[in-house]
Amino acid sequence: EPPVKRSRSLSPKSSFVDSEELRKLTRAERKIENLEKALQLKSQENDELRDAHEKRKERLQMLQTNYRAVKEQLKQWEEGSGMIEIRKIKRADPQQLRQEDSDAVWNELAYFKRENQELMIQKMNLQEELDELKVHISIDKATIQELNRCMAEKREEQVFRYHEDDGVKKSTPEKNGKEISEQTLQKVIELENRLKSFEKRSRKLKEGNKKLMKENYFLKSHLKQHQEDVETREKELEELRKKSEDVEKDKTELQGKISELQREVASLRKQVAEANALRKENEGLMKLHHSADKAGLKMATTEGRSGQYDCKTTTTKVKFKAAKKKCSVGRHHTVLNHSIKVMSNVFENLSKDGWEDVSESSSDSETQTSQNLGTIIVETSQKISPKDGRDQKESDQTEDIQTQGKELVQTNSNIDGKTPKDIFHYNNAKKPAFQKKNGKIPKSSHTVVPTRVNREKYKNVTAQKSSTNIILLRERIISLRQQNSVLQNAKKTAELSVKEYKEVNEKLLHQQQISDQRFQTSKQTIKKLNLDLAELRKEKEDLLKKLESSSEITSLAEEVSRITTPRIHITSLSPSRSMDLEMKQLQCKLKNATNEFTKQSSNVKFLKSELLAKEEYIKEMHEKMSRMERNITMKRHLIEDLKFRQKVNSESNESFSEMLENLEKKVKTLTEECSNKKVSIDSLKQRLNVAVKEKSQYEQMYQKTKEELEKKDLKLTFLFSKINETESAMAEIETAASKQLQGLALQSEQVLEGAQKKLLLANEKVEEFTIFVKALVKELENDVYVIRQQIRELKKLQKNRNTCKTSAHKAQTLAASILNISRSDLEEILETEDESEIEKIKIETENDKEWLLYIQKLLEGQLPFASYLLEAVLEKINENKKLVEVYFTIMKDI
Repeated sequence: EPPVKRSRSLSPKSSFVDSEELRKLTRAERKIENLEKALQLKSQENDELRDAHEKRKERLQMLQTNYRAVKEQLKQWEEGSGMIEIRKIKRADPQQLRQEDSDAVWNELAYFKRENQELMIQKMNLQEELDELKVHISIDKATIQELNRCMAEKREEQVFRYHEDDGVKKSTPEKNGKEISEQTLQKVIELENRLKSFEKRSRKLKEGNKKLMKENYFLKSHLKQHQEDVETREKELEELRKKSEDVEKDKTELQGKISELQREVASLRKQVAEANALRKENEGLMKLHHSADKAGLKMATTEGRSGQYDCKTTTTKVKFKAAKKKCSVGRHHTVLNHSIKVMSNVFENLSKDGWEDVSESSSDSETQTSQNLGTIIVETSQKISPKDGRDQKESDQTEDIQTQGKELVQTNSNIDGKTPKDIFHYNNAKKPAFQKKNGKIPKSSHTVVPTRVNREKYKNVTAQKSSTNIILLRERIISLRQQNSVLQNAKKTAELSVKEYKEVNEKLLHQQQISDQRFQTSKQTIKKLNLDLAELRKEKEDLLKKLESSSEITSLAEEVSRITTPRIHITSLSPSRSMDLEMKQLQCKLKNATNEFTKQSSNVKFLKSELLAKEEYIKEMHEKMSRMERNITMKRHLIEDLKFRQKVNSESNESFSEMLENLEKKVKTLTEECSNKKVSIDSLKQRLNVAVKEKSQYEQMYQKTKEELEKKDLKLTFLFSKINETESAMAEIETAASKQLQGLALQSEQVLEGAQKKLLLANEKVEEFTIFVKALVKELENDVYVIRQQIRELKKLQKNRNTCKTSAHKAQTLAASILNISRSDLEEILETEDESEIEKIKIETENDKEWLLYIQKLLEGQLPFASYLLEAVLEKINENKKLVEVYFTIMKDI
């Protein structure tokens, strides 16, 4: 029998509203995913910024350590030697580098250090550029993500406008309609609450934007103030540079004066050494004269004894003695002349080293006296009378010695007490008196005329000669001692003046180091301020970008609030909080920057006050220098006077040749020492040149950074003008966009109404089509099931016919008799199916159920599903056809 068709009353689809909610949820989930991606990119951007800042911090620490090391090296070089002019260092040959501790090795080391510093600076610049590029890449990634998200949202909005519904068809019972209306009312109330909350947030965001704008203006004004402060500081730095240059010039002048004083001290030391040598020679002469006196006494006793001999012997002895005397006088004369020439050569060399000549008249008198002094001494020793001139000479010489001793004592006492001017007048007054006293000796010597009559007179002459020689030597020794004491006092005063100059020089060097340190600290503060300016500009740009993004987020959040759940509402709070936190951080940074500016302004004031104090100190030092120069001039005059006296006394010395030889040996040793010292000084100069070159390089770097700062300031002004233009353009665009949005809203409302009507018709058609497909599928399944049952029944009939009727009847009767069962019961037991056929039926029913589930999934699943549904239906129809063919074949066999 054909299968009976069942009539079903299928209600229209009630899950349409659920599908819309699912769509909205999927959209919200997509938005959440996009926002999470954007958050990840922003976090990556922050991480890269932190890494860049940490690297910058490390570079800064490296620069600070290098700066400290350079500072210490500069201090050491400045302490070791004064500032010297900069020279270009030539590269050394490889042969010169074989020695370990040579100037060439040090120069090469300095050259490679400089190259290493340049490479380090290049590396630092490249690392900074790389960090900036990384930060820009992360910012670009974040912006690309935001743009993609905005594009996807716009597309979804367009799709939603074309496919939105006003409601669902009321084909369901009245109870479902009431529930749906209650749910919609609840949703409307929730959406209204969300709208109110979003309006409050938008107001807060607007207020925050206004505050940000005010702060932006405040920051602009603060930036202008910073720029003005930077300009004033640059001017002050230039003034400080000029002042430091003036100080360096004064320092070089002082160093020149100190070198002159050192030369004078060296010459004084030489004179002291000569005076010591003269003292030793005088002591030797005293010993010789004592021995001569003893010899004279012995000669006198021998002559008294020889007076008893004959006249012949006396005459021969007298002749022999006269010849002896002539020989001794000639030798004495030659020795004196030789010593005077040597001393004159010595004093000419001293005048070449740096001593000034007194006058032309004094030089002429000195030459005359130096030429005639030897001859005068010998003539006086021959022509002095025994008794007439003896008392006069002794009295004159004792008076001269006493007066000279008193004068020298007074000069020694007055050198410390009197001013240099008084000493100068005193010495000038003394000169003519000294010359007069020296002039008495030749006059008195020429007035006396000796007479040789008797032997007694001759004995008196010889005794007188020895006594006069002894007196003259004593006078010379006393005068030399006095001169030695004067020279020692002059040496002490010169050493004290040198010590004072050294102390003044050290103080000036210390002050220069302090000024250099302050100059470098001001440089560092300027660099820090420039870095803070750049950071503030970057932060400002970031804030503007974030403002734009926050405005876009608020516009998107208003649309999302109509759809999303309270969970999404919580996520929308996060950007505003992050904005508030960033604002607080920026305010803290601003406060720190203002504090630093106040500190630096106070430092600048302190530096100005110190500069004024230094200027006053320099003026006082100049006055002291002028006083010291006057003192030095007066001391020079004093030294010239002492020179004159020393020349006069040196003309009367006999044994200057040995002293000169010793002095020449000493000069040779000193020249060797000076050459060694010159070599060491040259090496130190080269090292100092290296340090000065490094300093010039740092100054060049400072000028370059200054130029870059000016360029950046110009760029900033240009960017400010562009910002103002963009703000005006944005205002115009906003007004135009608001007008366009109003027009589009009206158009979209009209389009939505038409689209909603079309959607309702399309949904009705889709529901009828689904009902049709389900009914068709059910009928196909029933047909297949009926045909299968018919085929099974036909197969059973065919089996029953094939079996033999007689044998079956007999077997059934036997079985019934054995089992004590009726025949009808036995037939029912035999009619039970096999286990294999039961398993086949179960499999077929399971397959049918799976097929129905598959078709339901296709209908409820995503588009497109027409091809898959067609394939499934065709498979079932083909199966039905096959079963029908099998059915007809079995019917034919029967």
